[in-house]
Amino acid sequence: MEKWDLLNKEHFVSGIGGVDAHTRRLGKGYLSMLVFPLKVELKGIRTHLYLKAPLDHDCFDNAQQSIIESLRDGYGFISNFRRGDARGTKLSIEYSDGSRAFPGKAAKTPLPAQITVELPEKGDIFLIANGNRGKSISAKKASFPIAKEGIYRIEVYRKSKAWIYSNPFPVGAYPVS
Repeated sequence: MEKWDLLNKEHFVSGIGGVDAHTRRLGKGYLSMLVFPLKVELKGIRTHLYLKAPLDHDCFDNAQQSIIESLRDGYGFISNFRRGDARGTKLSIEYSDGSRAFPGKAAKTPLPAQITVELPEKGDIFLIANGNRGKSISAKKASFPIAKEGIYRIEVYRKSKAWIYSNPFPVGAYPVS
């Protein structure tokens, strides 16, 4: 996370989560057991995307392009399903001009701003500013005022274990000091 925060101070770097499963059988015959079964391993880390428009189910190329753009531009977040189902999570930043954006690559916009978080389940929500962990709120909903340019992220924990990592919300121009 520290390296990702450092890279994002220079230029936007999208985060994408996934798993690398290594199922293995130990022992022989009746005394064998499956370690790291795929059924369990492939449920772990998930990438959630916010798309600019609904998927075009009639045109594969358009749907594919929409997904690729959202991955590239970081419009989303990563979750650990073992900590809870993060579907329905809403992360956004609202600027003083009334515009709103998802986490990810964004143009310079006016301050002050506010990052809002809505979770399907209660969690410990942390604001990360320029790589530094700030205050936290234990809730299903939270808002964090943003008064300075910088790179902001959200991290959510459940029972002291990582659940959600948002892609950065860049506010201002690169590089960030």
